[in-house]
Amino acid sequence: RERVSNFVGGNSGQVGSGAWSFPVPGYTGYSTYPGHRGYDFQAPAGTPIYACETGIVVNAGWHYSWGNYVLIDHQNGLYSLYAHCSALYVAAGQGVSRGQQIAAVGRTGNASGNHLHLEVWTDPSGARWCLANPLSYVTPP
Repeated sequence: RERVSNFVGGNSGQVGSGAWSFPVPGYTGYSTYPGHRGYDFQAPAGTPIYACETGIVVNAGWHYSWGNYVLIDHQNGLYSLYAHCSALYVAAGQGVSRGQQIAAVGRTGNASGNHLHLEVWTDPSGARWCLANPLSYVTPP
């Protein structure tokens, strides 16, 4: 499938079972920049990463850029991706609950410091993957 590298507008925080929970409450800051596919939430190495919403783990493994990552299908047309993890605590095919620890913050792959890289994917047409703005679904505390 084609991946589109810009965010889709008009996304609401009310999806699935409601507004998603924040994945890394121990964060120290966050950022993005033009052309970046998601948001980066800085946190110390080993800080717990929690599933934003209930779903099924599509993949938990290694990618040359994301390093250790987890991809969750929320079974409502939305997917969340958690990248640069120092450790993974789930496996492909596993069901996860909202707020369950799935990984730990790290700097694996193409990362210069410890952080969680979070992406939200949507497939509204069934024809291509689109990126949604993660801040449309999670609110940093």
